[in-house]
Amino acid sequence: MNHTDVRKYTITKKLDICQVLDITGEVARSAGFTSKESLLLCLAAEEACTNAYEYITQNGQENFHMYWMIFPDRLVMEVTEPGDCFSITLRQETNDQSRGRGIQLILNIMDEVRLNFTKSSLSVVMEKRKVGIPI
Repeated sequence: MNHTDVRKYTITKKLDICQVLDITGEVARSAGFTSKESLLLCLAAEEACTNAYEYITQNGQENFHMYWMIFPDRLVMEVTEPGDCFSITLRQETNDQSRGRGIQLILNIMDEVRLNFTKSSLSVVMEKRKVGIPI
């Protein structure tokens, strides 16, 4: 389960999320994902980073980190922020609120989403398998 490439980017301001989109697109294409898959991966990364940015600004934190890990059969993206754990669940009903659809979107785009947490940080780990590669 060794990855071949790891990228890291530190987000300190909202504009940094635009750079995350550029990096995600570049990483996804270099990992062999299609243009459509790359766009969806950018959307998932943007949603995860927007959630993390809102959390750090509301809680007086300075930054959070985005990681991309390329494996032969998948891409793993991880957003790590200082803070506590929260739960994520896939809802069957439609959310017609103006907020709160980002996590649902991520869950529908990615093949696997999990939370890893320590006493001082929370990581949202998102995995997308390459089509046609056996598990």
